[in-house]
Amino acid sequence: VRVDAFVATLDSSGNEIWNATYTGTQSDGLDAFYAVAVDPNDGSIYAAGSYEENNLFDALLIKYDSAGNEVWTDTITGPAISSLDQYNGVSVAPNGDVVLTGRYEDVNASGGVQLMVRRVDSSGSQVWIDLLDVTGALEDRGSYVEVDSSGNAFVVGTIDQGGLELDDAYYALHDAAGNTTWSYQIDGPATGECLNGSISCDLGLAGALLSDGNYLVAGALSQDKPNRGAYVQVSDASGANLWSREIDGEEDEVDALTAVDDSSGGSIFVGGYLARADAGIDFFLAKYTPDY
Repeated sequence: VRVDAFVATLDSSGNEIWNATYTGTQSDGLDAFYAVAVDPNDGSIYAAGSYEENNLFDALLIKYDSAGNEVWTDTITGPAISSLDQYNGVSVAPNGDVVLTGRYEDVNASGGVQLMVRRVDSSGSQVWIDLLDVTGALEDRGSYVEVDSSGNAFVVGTIDQGGLELDDAYYALHDAAGNTTWSYQIDGPATGECLNGSISCDLGLAGALLSDGNYLVAGALSQDKPNRGAYVQVSDASGANLWSREIDGEEDEVDALTAVDDSSGGSIFVGGYLARADAGIDFFLAKYTPDY
């Protein structure tokens, strides 16, 4: 059984306008898009994810025109023998360049997997690539990227400092040339393992550029062992924390926020999941008015 990557556009009534699929070369492969972005200049669609070939995963980016026709396909392959290269976030810059984030697996890196931020032009040619490898890391990865009006890229992800229980949420700002303007790690208050090391503890999963010029980061933080709570934070233009909230479910389980956005009135909306007392998981949606 194989799975194809899929993307579709809908009109305002929910009717499908067009859809497209991508089929890799492996007969039982798993191909998937994990992020999409629209170029407001011409309506082009960029779909980003990964595809499987020879039991290895390569990062995949496809550009479609506004009618759903494939314009070009770009892939990137890390040198690791057993690799899982993948895009998790994509955003279009004002000049039409495309910025992506995800994971890139390299056997020469200290831990193998690096957090990748990559910029390509509208033709798919690489402008620059930045790979973050934390000493002793096992799995650094980017989850979200958004480009502002000046071409700066705000990136949210997770860095691993040597084991699943040592993950930190991570966020950074890259300028248009790929230089890191600032970066921060968020380390939860718990010490030792989180859920006996069976899951990642501190995670950066989502973000947003707020209308007031600040930055929104969301994901999960380890609390008292073995609890992991959902987390959201607003940072200022220099990356410093202005406001934050932690949300715990009914049980010490795997709470997390996976989507965030703001309104023109300054309210913040967060979505994710929280654990119930009966060990089930519920969807979670909340609206906040930060007091910073």
